[in-house]
Amino acid sequence: MLQNLLVALIVLLALLHTCRRYLPAALRRRWATALSRRGYDARLLSRVFGLRDGCGDGCSSCGGCDSAGAGPQGGSTAPGNGQSGKPTTRVITLHVQR
Repeated sequence: MLQNLLVALIVLLALLHTCRRYLPAALRRRWATALSRRGYDARLLSRVFGLRDGCGDGCSSCGGCDSAGAGPQGGSTAPGNGQSGKPTTRVITLHVQR
């Protein structure tokens, strides 16, 4: 009986590690959001699923947004582009699957 419990625990931990490492961030974020709505601790879920707190909510705390107040990356200028003071333009390619 004890061996079965240990094997189940090892398999569960291996599954968590695999999910944290290889699942897309959007799916991990969706699962963490769904579990936190059901009453689980959001900070613990973000740590288990390998997500950063507040990433993707538009608060510009991670520097990933291209807004004026977005930390060190948002208002950066490219050196030597001849336009000092203007932020660089980033093109994001979207791949639509239907």
